[in-house]
Amino acid sequence: MHFYIFILFFSVFSYVKAFENINFIFDFSYVGRDKDIYIADDEHSDFMMNKDKGFNLNYGEVKISYPVEKGVQLKGVFHLTEESFEIGELYFLTGDTFRLKGGKFRSSVGILNEKHQHEWEFSDIPVFYQSFFGYHALTEKGVQVSYNHKYIFTGFEILQGENEYSFGEGKGDLFTFFMKGDLPYIKPVFSYLDGDFREDQSSGRTRMILTGAEISSFKNVRFQGEYAYRIKEDDKSSGYYIQMVYGAEKAVETGFRYGYVENGEYRYSGMITYRFSEHIKLRAQYNYYRSQINEFILELTFETGEDEH
Repeated sequence: MHFYIFILFFSVFSYVKAFENINFIFDFSYVGRDKDIYIADDEHSDFMMNKDKGFNLNYGEVKISYPVEKGVQLKGVFHLTEESFEIGELYFLTGDTFRLKGGKFRSSVGILNEKHQHEWEFSDIPVFYQSFFGYHALTEKGVQVSYNHKYIFTGFEILQGENEYSFGEGKGDLFTFFMKGDLPYIKPVFSYLDGDFREDQSSGRTRMILTGAEISSFKNVRFQGEYAYRIKEDDKSSGYYIQMVYGAEKAVETGFRYGYVENGEYRYSGMITYRFSEHIKLRAQYNYYRSQINEFILELTFETGEDEH
């Protein structure tokens, strides 16, 4: 049934392809690890990358951008896996300098949250993102009002607050504020989140600060890091990651990342990525977990069309 829904969506948008942009991303991997780290019947329904040992058909992703009329665009991101079809994002976007966004979308907080998996420089999301937001990061239904200037992108969001990792089942009561700079050599980021939390019979308030920066002051070397501090009812926790990526040639990149979250989990990661072209890339990554698990990921990604993100 999910497959036929996907075909219907794709057929409708393909009919008007002269007026819009369609991108397709395909991701496939081979994973080797000492032991399983994911539970087969995990209570969270989130999509998990590289879940199984051996070969993984991770996802097919369709991105659609359609100009409804002058100054108004409809954008959608649809995920197709072996088990399901899901609407990853579906929203309208208006304006240029002052913008209004509404629908289901990835929040603009932080550096990585707004980016999709194929845009990451590593194959997985840092451990504190997994702990605080889950494998999908913070994706919510709601509205965003923002101001987009040459040197700054800032705004606020009013979201449903359904993220079960930090906010529980919400009713439109998650508020976020973000400010992102685009200065020479450095892109600082600051975000604040505030929303109700409900879990079983308990309820309370979750507040979070998320800050970080991207630095490119050295030739061919990029540094990036984020720090998060969360107060969830009476529970205080924090996490961070730091990474360095070096690209000696346009086609080859290598990097190292360390991630930590206060529950004691940490992960060392090293990767090398080779781009056969702008549409095909191959990445080899090694992870070492605190629980003494060694993991190797060989990931192949195909992209068609021009990615607007």
